[in-house]
Amino acid sequence: MNATSQFDQDDEITLIDVVNFFKKYLIVLVTASFLGLAIAYFSQFAFPIKNQASALIASAKISGNPLQDSNQLLASMRMADFFDDNTIKGCSANGVIQSTLALRENLSLTPTDSPALISLNYQSLIAGDVDPCMHVVLESVKRYQKPMFLAAKMKLSEQISELMVSLQVVEERYRRLRSISEQQIVDLSNELNATNSILSLINSRILNAPSGDVDSSGAIMLLFLLESQQQRARFKNNDIFTLKEKMLSFEIEYEKQISDLKENILNAENNLMVPLTKEAHFLGPVTISSSRVGPSSKLLAFAGLIIFGGLALVGCLFQASYASAVTRVKKSKKVT
Repeated sequence: MNATSQFDQDDEITLIDVVNFFKKYLIVLVTASFLGLAIAYFSQFAFPIKNQASALIASAKISGNPLQDSNQLLASMRMADFFDDNTIKGCSANGVIQSTLALRENLSLTPTDSPALISLNYQSLIAGDVDPCMHVVLESVKRYQKPMFLAAKMKLSEQISELMVSLQVVEERYRRLRSISEQQIVDLSNELNATNSILSLINSRILNAPSGDVDSSGAIMLLFLLESQQQRARFKNNDIFTLKEKMLSFEIEYEKQISDLKENILNAENNLMVPLTKEAHFLGPVTISSSRVGPSSKLLAFAGLIIFGGLALVGCLFQASYASAVTRVKKSKKVT
């Protein structure tokens, strides 16, 4: 019973045992940890270097508006015939023609806040590829936008022609309505003059007639004619005033339409003569950077430390346990 108690006490692990363990295996643990860090450091050089170029492409503009906004430009770049063999030939530093699929896989396109700008990124494992390929993409954008620019310019010319026709129509309508209104005013003025002449005759007849020549019924008739002609004269005056106001109103309206059309024609002609940007271009220089493909150096160092340090610790613990078991067996044989 005393021997068993002695063995149980020997099995207990004390703080002294832990300190003695680390004193004994410290060199092994430190050496294994440094070995893991060294292997992790040198293993990062086994991963290839990824080169990246970034730039902003500004779309061609006409009349102050971009030919394609960022979404349209993105859609164009993904079309099958956007890149051709002639443009892809310049995309490799070693003269190897890359496939269109490979070129698209390495491209990263991002819209920006501006409708005329697109952020372009290109990645390659070949250092000399990134800058040429950025210019290949730009040349493809130019080639794709050139017919669009010509079409937009032709459309602007057609717009000017349509505005000129509209101007002629409005001016002709204005002259015709003005002529009709002026003739109506002349006719009303003539009618008013005739009415005034009849009024004068009636007044003269009433005033100059001897009292015995005009009976009561005749006087009443003359007064009735006088009143009706006076009322007719008032109506003619009102009609002339209303027609003049109407004529002044449509003169102001048509003059504004003619002025707006002339201003639109002038702006369109200026835009046709001096477009803002004929071709797409890089907004600023192409920036190039490089980084390793694979895990970061910190992650590799952590992994090396855990793997090699952990294996060394497990091995040392196994060796210490084995030595302790052998010692215990020897003691038990002596006791028996």
